Amino acid sequence: MKQELPSNLHIIRGADEEDFDIASDIESKKRIPHAEWLDDPSAWNEKDFIKETSELLFQLYGNSCFIDRHLLGLLASEISIYIQCLEGIKKDEIVATFNNGKTTGANPYISIKNDTITKILALMNQFGLSPKERLKNGVSEPTAESKKLANLMRWPLPQKC
Repeated sequence: MKQELPSNLHIIRGADEEDFDIASDIESKKRIPHAEWLDDPSAWNEKDFIKETSELLFQLYGNSCFIDRHLLGLLASEISIYIQCLEGIKKDEIVATFNNGKTTGANPYISIKNDTITKILALMNQFGLSPKERLKNGVSEPTAESKKLANLMRWPLPQKC
């Protein structure tokens, strides 16, 4: 038998177990989509990346700082360099020839690509964008409520820090 609470306590009590729909919660989770530029490097667009990432940052953390645009620009630039390295490796293969074919060695794009990956991960960590950093900060994915709050907080525009 269910004990009836005074009407002013029903809000505090919350929903009953049968009101909780686990299936809809599972459906709301999304898989990581495929990055188009992996198949077609010409599909990479720095401006779109900056726009999408700044929107995600605002939805995740609910704040932004005007000066962060430079750091986000560096991240986009490093990803562009990474993509150029991928194209260079595809074109010239992993082993390159030097001195008119007399010597062989690792394609120079490989070491540049590896350095760029390190820089990309460091910049992503600065923004809390890596899965590890998001979990450490207690953020997994923007919720419907945080998206509504982010939209509400959109005005005024971000202030200079």
